[in-house]
Amino acid sequence: MLINYSDHINRLNDFRKGKVKESLTLGIRDFDKHFRFVHSNLVMWLGFPNIGKTHFVLYIMTLYAIKHKLKFLIFSSENDPVSLIRKKIEFYYGLPINKIEEADYEKGVEFVDNILNMLIAQNNILIQVYLT
Repeated sequence: MLINYSDHINRLNDFRKGKVKESLTLGIRDFDKHFRFVHSNLVMWLGFPNIGKTHFVLYIMTLYAIKHKLKFLIFSSENDPVSLIRKKIEFYYGLPINKIEEADYEKGVEFVDNILNMLIAQNNILIQVYLT
């Protein structure tokens, strides 16, 4: 099927004039030039083992959750849920888990509970883990 060229040019013009709502940004100009978060999209980060994919994605998720009050669903077949929760709390405070005060730790647990659901694979069965 051939496209109607004028329909696409009109939409492109709407982008140009700022009539189309942009995807979510972090306010980090150099990062936002390359990545924008779009609601209800599946985002997959792929790469070789042990290069920091999980670390990077959890950090980015934490930033988007703080700035835009988003909630995420994670599937990780390689990482223990405790390690993922720990990283999220550490990113939230910018401190190692053993340096976080008790009251702050409880707030961090609540923050992660409010923004994160996880799917884990166990014996080749997908299980949803809720933190509450």
